[in-house]
Amino acid sequence: MTTALQTQDRVDISDLLKGTSLKPDVFMNIVERQWNDNLSKCSPASFVKAVRGVAALALNPDPIFQQIYLIPYEGQVTLQISYKGWISLTSRAGVSISAEVAYENDEFTYQLGSHTQIVHVKKLVGDRGNPIATWATAEYEGRSLSVVLTEDEIKQIEAKSPSHKKDSSPWKHWRDEMRKKSAIKRLAKLIPVSDRTAAIARALQMDDVAEERELNQPPAGRTRAEQTKSKLGIVTLDQVRGKVQAATDADSLEDAISDVEKLSEEDKATIRGEYMKKKKELKL
Repeated sequence: MTTALQTQDRVDISDLLKGTSLKPDVFMNIVERQWNDNLSKCSPASFVKAVRGVAALALNPDPIFQQIYLIPYEGQVTLQISYKGWISLTSRAGVSISAEVAYENDEFTYQLGSHTQIVHVKKLVGDRGNPIATWATAEYEGRSLSVVLTEDEIKQIEAKSPSHKKDSSPWKHWRDEMRKKSAIKRLAKLIPVSDRTAAIARALQMDDVAEERELNQPPAGRTRAEQTKSKLGIVTLDQVRGKVQAATDADSLEDAISDVEKLSEEDKATIRGEYMKKKKELKL
């Protein structure tokens, strides 16, 4: 069995998993099986980045738990957090979330505003008809939050994923779960950021970056997202990695990581690995 995980990658992933219920050896065996099964034609660097993202969020990569999907797209591995993954993340943060898909033959009414009301009674016998809406509610520190997405809004979200027509896309196999994920993700953006909910904010960032990367693949040079970030003065992983790889001595290597604090935690771990490799290469 081949692997895309190098020694330093394993060390970094083990560090990310400290304090969680996930065992590093089991975790890495699971993701390596996925690499060999259907991801080995993708970029190893994109696989390592996605796996580090899973570890940073302490989600279980075992397909039996269906918390994350590692999706091959245009030679890259993209991390997508599933409906169940979002439930796990929010639950750990003390947020109680419910989500369901309403069908046209269900009893379903809602009223949004200062006094939100959602009434949904599933039709238990017979055809439920076509989906008409997906709702999600959250209870957090005495507050109630609600989101309702129409089926047209869901279809717009689906259409923004270039991989939705591919056989490997979760939109092909778990449509209701993707509907619920879309509503939960929209709801998660309303949850105030705090120490307890930091993982939710981090997951939103990862998911948004993954979607943005899909929308801009395959790039000829820089992607539109990278061009936009450059204009805004936002530091990206590829920018810092490029500086590290181009370093020729101790001074230029230290200068290369001067902006590393502007990166996310999982990207910092990636750069730490690149930094150690370059330091060894330069014999520093």
